[in-house]
This record gives sequence, C-alpha cells and structure tokens, in this order.
Amino acid sequence: MLKVYAYNKNTKEYTGIEYAQENPKRKGDYIMPANTTAVQVGEYEKGYIPVFNGNDWELIKDFRGKYQINLIDLNISKVSALGEITKGYQLLDDKTYYDFLNNPLGFNVIDGVFTDIRDTAEYKNNLKKEEILNKLKKIDEDTVRPLRAKIADTATKEDENKLLFLEEQADILRQELNKLGGT
Repeated sequence: MLKVYAYNKNTKEYTGIEYAQENPKRKGDYIMPANTTAVQVGEYEKGYIPVFNGNDWELIKDFRGKYQINLIDLNISKVSALGEITKGYQLLDDKTYYDFLNNPLGFNVIDGVFTDIRDTAEYKNNLKKEEILNKLKKIDEDTVRPLRAKIADTATKEDENKLLFLEEQADILRQELNKLGGT
C-alpha cells in the first residue's frame, strides 16, 4: 500500500490521507483512488488550507465560516469560498460581529475600513438623533386619536390642546434634529 493525499473533487482542497493498493498485475505500480496524489502535503498553519493545483500543493487562505461585512450596505454574511476576502468586504472577528449586531450605530465605514466609532462625537450625535427620531415616532402615535376625533368632527377642546402641544414638541425636536445634521 502507498500513502496518498486526497483532495476535494471541486475545491481541490486537502481532505486527508488514503492508501493506494498495489496493482496485482504489475508489481510496484499502484492503483490511485480518485482525487488523490502521491505529492506529499507539507506543513501548514491555521487559517490556510493546502489546495492541489494539478502538480503541487498551494497554501490558500481559508476564512470559510467566519463573518464578513459588505462595506457598502453593511450586510453581514458568512464567508463560503476559499481565498482572500472579496473586495468591498471586510472580515469581522466574533466580538466585532456581536457588537455590531447589538449596536449598529456604533460602527461606520471610514476610508474604506469598517470602524468602531463608539468613542467618538459622531457616535454620540447618532445616538441623540436616534433618540429624537424615537420621540417623534411616539408623538406621531399619540396624535392618532385626537386627529381621528378631529376628522370625525367629534374633537373636544382637550383633543385640540393635545394636538397643539404635540406639534410644539415635534417642532422643538425637529429643530434639535436639524442642528445635529438631520436624518
């Protein structure tokens, strides 16, 4: 038996050791299993995988299963192919991945690099904007009942006063939002 090195039919990546049987009709000749080579796999470090190119083994980066982020739309996906990270994407470590999921406002793309901005004025500004937008949303929800009464021509003075108060509050929040740079 001869020790041989197996590789995946499609990706050509190293999958393990197999053994070729000696040809019973020709001593010294071996019947190679499919997708194997006698070319020995050398040492390789974590994060790389040997890939057979037809003549020899090449070490290719292997990020499969790790998270990457699209630097344009900030969508996250798992790396599924061998090789370098696709242009326009950035590899994320697990901590950054979970931090981003829990706090997307704390990250931004700066000069083509996905960056943690939680210690910056920009982040604090974004948080304030988010807070104002949530308050405006709540005001919109609070205006529904008195507006419905007004449309049905059943509004009371209390409904009118509530609408005026909510609109004043919304105006103050919109001004504050504009000072922060809008939405």
